[in-house]
Amino acid sequence: PPEHRRQRKAVNRAFRPSRLRGMEAMIQEVTTELLDEIVNKGESEFVADFAVGLPMTIIAVALGVETDNLETFKKWSDDLVMPVGNPDPTTEKVREYLISLSEFNEFFGNLLQLRRQEAQEDIISDVANAEVNDEMLNEAEMLSMLQQFLVAGNETTTKLLTNLMHHLAEEDGLEEQLREDPTLIDNFIEEGLRFEAPVGGLFRMAKEDTTVGGTQLRKGDHIWLIFAAANRDPEMFSQPDTFTVDRENARDHLAFGHGEHFCIGAMLARLEARIAVEQILDRLENIRLIDERNNFEYEDTFVLRGLKELHVAF
Repeated sequence: PPEHRRQRKAVNRAFRPSRLRGMEAMIQEVTTELLDEIVNKGESEFVADFAVGLPMTIIAVALGVETDNLETFKKWSDDLVMPVGNPDPTTEKVREYLISLSEFNEFFGNLLQLRRQEAQEDIISDVANAEVNDEMLNEAEMLSMLQQFLVAGNETTTKLLTNLMHHLAEEDGLEEQLREDPTLIDNFIEEGLRFEAPVGGLFRMAKEDTTVGGTQLRKGDHIWLIFAAANRDPEMFSQPDTFTVDRENARDHLAFGHGEHFCIGAMLARLEARIAVEQILDRLENIRLIDERNNFEYEDTFVLRGLKELHVAF
């Protein structure tokens, strides 16, 4: 504060509930199309076949860009997220990051200019024309926000969908339990967020001198705040290292952060996950891991938590 508060207020309407509810039919349609491609194959590399495509398509449409550029947007997203928690990037990775950042800024900078001249019903227009106290966001703020929306709008949900499918494939009886009691699906998603949060934590600054867990923090200290650790707190969650689909307080997790930094796209992520799980349970049966193909390699970042690949049969 006060900069974050000003920026957040400027773009809150971009993720207003009425807009997200209006996207439900499109999410259903995209989910159906992606499952159509794999349902008769009997197996899938779930990340590439489904978990990437659904959120990437949805955030592209929400932003207001053509979906025939999805491969380019995904490359930009992968390159732009590289510095986030990657402890040892190669020179080539840094080079790709800088090139993608330049291409992203040129592409979306042009769109911001067009939307200022003629607004549409999309997030780019909301950002381009946002005002707080009669003050517009500056160009750097706008591009930074759109970059965050593109990256956070697909990377995190991709990892959530993959983690949920991993549980469906690995845990005996889970898919049958959810089919028999579909009211558990929302709780299944919340427990997935608690048990293996797509974002492990973020950097924060101490606002005052304090002590946390016996560690002294001084005002202004830059700290790594690990939401995933709080989600395994035994004082909050009984048997925290066990995935429990009917956990009564699963929604008390911190996977979306807390307070004024609470994830602006949480409602959209939950909506995509619910629709995906409902259709997967309706169209795929006897979901199981293909043991010989899975090495369970995770992304090279300590911030995000997600498998690079997940091979399943059904």
